[in-house]
Amino acid sequence: MNILIVDNNDSFTYNILELLRKNVVAKINVLRYDEIEISQIADFDKIIISPGPGLPADFPEVIEVNRDASDTTIWIRVSPPDSDKILESIWVHVNPLQKTVLGYLFLDSSGETLAEIVYGEQQERSDGCKLRDAVRITGLPWGAELEIQLKSINTSNTYSKKDFSLPVPPGYTTQLHH
Repeated sequence: MNILIVDNNDSFTYNILELLRKNVVAKINVLRYDEIEISQIADFDKIIISPGPGLPADFPEVIEVNRDASDTTIWIRVSPPDSDKILESIWVHVNPLQKTVLGYLFLDSSGETLAEIVYGEQQERSDGCKLRDAVRITGLPWGAELEIQLKSINTSNTYSKKDFSLPVPPGYTTQLHH
């Protein structure tokens, strides 16, 4: 067995390593989180991710990782926030070779899709910034879908909340804010 321990700058990593060395017959590798190439993950039978700094409750729990059978991408299932009573699981679709998130899938407790977010093609600008050309959200209530085309984005401008306010329709006294 070949085991990878991902070290997230946590001294607990070496406690885990010593426990495994004493109790498991396996080849054990420890790599820092910022030294790992995601394409290397396939080389390991088991992966242990150290908790990292802070409290474990501050981060989502990785429940499952699956390789997509149709290509070289990976689906990672993480736990939803404790405060969310409707969401059962969140799947993150990643391309490890390009180191990009391709989308998200949000499921309820019966496994029904609540929403899916899929990102369009990634465009690299001359300043090194990588932008998506579109965001598509499907599976919304009443069969609604939303597609946002991201073109001619100028990142040199700064905006405030008032720049995104819509005019109040006649007969209404205020705009809703979240």
